[in-house]
Amino acid sequence: MLWIPYCDLAIHIVNIRGGQLLERALRLLEMFTPERPAWQVAELSHATGLSRPTVYRILRVLESFGYVAQDRATKRFRLGSGALALGRRALESIELRQVAYPVMRRLQEATGETVLLTVPSEDRTESVCVDRLESPQRLRLILEVGRRVPLHAGASSKILLAFLPPEQVQRVVALRGLPRLNKNTITDPDALARELEDIRRRGYALSFEETNEGAAGVAAPIFDAAGELAGGLGIAGPLIRFGEEAVAHLIPVVCAHADEVTRALGGRPAAVQVRGGSR
Repeated sequence: MLWIPYCDLAIHIVNIRGGQLLERALRLLEMFTPERPAWQVAELSHATGLSRPTVYRILRVLESFGYVAQDRATKRFRLGSGALALGRRALESIELRQVAYPVMRRLQEATGETVLLTVPSEDRTESVCVDRLESPQRLRLILEVGRRVPLHAGASSKILLAFLPPEQVQRVVALRGLPRLNKNTITDPDALARELEDIRRRGYALSFEETNEGAAGVAAPIFDAAGELAGGLGIAGPLIRFGEEAVAHLIPVVCAHADEVTRALGGRPAAVQVRGGSR
């Protein structure tokens, strides 16, 4: 869902043709999805039932506010920097982020690695990084806030997929497939099913060069007061700092901090068989 401040945008649209265009503008904005990020005027007109002149006028107003931008070569419109900035502000208001931030700071101090807070995307087919604290070390992993990545690769993504309902896991595989991101990405559905079962059993996820060369990670789940998956808390860094002894030490540290966020949300940590170990 995309949130738009009505204020100046609403006034500007009302001046074009009346208040009804505000609703139409929001309908157009909702057409821009990860599955269909770019549209031509004629395509939007056909998909929404609005006339081409109406679609064109609304898009020009949205473009003037930075909410959409047009590729001059293809004539297609996509969401612009204004929409991205608005999305970042929305992310900053998420309760999970507010609750998790002080815990993330302590986790960063305890491990010295980049700390990631991830949640499933709106359609629950991708992982979204909603906050991160970069490692103070010169050699570190950097992931942009707002970035979407596949759910089947990387500790901070797999921890989300493992605790989604089984039918949702099947939907992710059917819609997104299991593309190879790096040499250790799991691309076999049966192997992924075994990995997710192991993650649920032990209560944490590990990753060694699944998404990037030389990158490793550890992540644990966060649950809300209703017992539903709220997100994942993880750390990531260079493989050279994630040896067997280091990982055995990092696992309980990450799990304890994730459980702290869960309790702060009014939830209960997952009951698991194992909370320790290494690769």
